[in-house]
Amino acid sequence: EPKAVKPTEARPVPRVPSDGSLEGLLLVLTIVWIFGSLLAFFFAIITVAPGWYQYYRLSQNGEITTGQLIRQDQGANWYAYLYRFNARPAPGRTTKTFLGQQSVGTDHSAPLVTSARVPIRYLASNPQISVIEHYFGPPPIAPFLFFGLATISLCGGIAVLPGRWQRWHILYRLHSQGRTTPATIIYRWRTVDENNNDLYCVAYRFSMTSPANPDAQIILMAEINQLAYRTLKIGDASPVRYLPDQPEVCCLDMDSLLQKNN
Repeated sequence: EPKAVKPTEARPVPRVPSDGSLEGLLLVLTIVWIFGSLLAFFFAIITVAPGWYQYYRLSQNGEITTGQLIRQDQGANWYAYLYRFNARPAPGRTTKTFLGQQSVGTDHSAPLVTSARVPIRYLASNPQISVIEHYFGPPPIAPFLFFGLATISLCGGIAVLPGRWQRWHILYRLHSQGRTTPATIIYRWRTVDENNNDLYCVAYRFSMTSPANPDAQIILMAEINQLAYRTLKIGDASPVRYLPDQPEVCCLDMDSLLQKNN
């Protein structure tokens, strides 16, 4: 392992360089996730809202009258009732006879007797909306779980999107608009990660100027780069690509490393 005079700069924490492809994929997946969650969210609203809206209207503005069951059907786990009742559709109007139907699960209670007289709750402004008072109650809570999951999923995707976009856009700018300048290798070292896998690291420094700051700035960076570790020695020069307005966004130019390695 070659040695060199220790530079005065402290060894920086290495970062993993990226060409932006992973970030682009994650951005696309996040957008797909948001659209999928949005569809699930609207589907949940369509599924949940009508039943609860009808329940609210009947509980707030419903009126009670007496009706009669005229038909009953039974399935494996449900009862279906057809009933009629008299109601006045609006103040000043004559009383009319309306038909209604309702299905309930067999776990609610014992079936009602056909031709029995039962209380009917109906909406005064629209008697076509009615229920058997015996079975009147809030809709099942279970659909709310789907609505809650869709909401959490949608909010999570929206929260993640800005970070994904910013990371991809920075790397896109680096590889499409970044400038190159020579960098000097000042450290080479090998370490391990939490899984005891080898990591090959290099640190380098370069100087840059910008229209906003014409004085030369010395930038010190490090990255995990096995190709650079095996190709370059301490003191070697290698092109680095950086953003003039964000010089900390930089990476060794891979094309130059590949040419040297060949």
